Amino acid sequence: MFFFSFFAHAEAATLYFSPASGNQTAGNIMNVNVLVNTQGQSINSADTIITYPINYLEVVSISKSGSIFSLWVEEPTFSNGSGTINLSGGLPTPGYNGTAGKIIGITFRLKNAGTASLIFSSASVRANDGYGTDVLQSTSPASYSITAPVKVEPLPVPEPTPVPVVPPKPVTPPEPEETLVEPPPEPVVVEKLPEPSEPSDFLLSTFYFITSQIPLALAILIIFILIIILFYGRHRFVQLRKEVRRETREVEKVLHRSLTVVKDDVSACVALLEKTKTKRHLTGEEREVSALLRRHVQETEKLMTKELEDIRQSIED
Repeated sequence: MFFFSFFAHAEAATLYFSPASGNQTAGNIMNVNVLVNTQGQSINSADTIITYPINYLEVVSISKSGSIFSLWVEEPTFSNGSGTINLSGGLPTPGYNGTAGKIIGITFRLKNAGTASLIFSSASVRANDGYGTDVLQSTSPASYSITAPVKVEPLPVPEPTPVPVVPPKPVTPPEPEETLVEPPPEPVVVEKLPEPSEPSDFLLSTFYFITSQIPLALAILIIFILIIILFYGRHRFVQLRKEVRRETREVEKVLHRSLTVVKDDVSACVALLEKTKTKRHLTGEEREVSALLRRHVQETEKLMTKELEDIRQSIED
């Protein structure tokens, strides 16, 4: 009685497909997983050969993603010529124990309409007992009904209704109208002004032209307005020039005061160094500083003098 119970418990594993059935359409893609149910038994390896009808199914790819096996004695392979899939894998101790352990995933392309079956032609599932006991009890095939894709009939295109052709009416040419020939316009005589040889002649000619074309009162008014604009513009120019000169003089004074302050400060520093020289010998750095300050004062004074001279020259111009 004890031995009967032991063997009944040992041979318990089942291999099956998910999904195991369904209605599919030719031309589509179908994903199928190969699963194992250990029925409470811990396993550590499995190998199998799966067959499929090549007239209805075509393997696109095999995936080991999410598989319970991490060791592969034989990598999963397939042949669309013979319609077979081979695999042999396992995992280390303590193995796997569960009802839906994924071994591999298969992606099929559905080729034609009909019934396609997946079968475990040979298989074994070995227990994690140190002896490699085959505990496979049964295998479950899968069957899929594949229908042809629905053809969409094109809508009939109505034939165009013939339109009767109406012959064009004859066109009667219009009677020629009598054309009135207008006499050519009389030429406009424009008095040519004499070419001025001097500015006075030009002004007289311009005044003569204006007075001959527009009324005298309007001509006087325009000349008066032009004179006012001329005097106003000259007045504004003189004022602006005065303001520029005044601002320039202010800038000149500021620059002169700034130069004087800088020069006095530098001279004070030089004098302090000269006073120190009477008490002790100056270091090399102090002598260099004294010479550098004198040179900067001379160059700055020369530069500022030149800039002030340029400012005065621009004012005079």
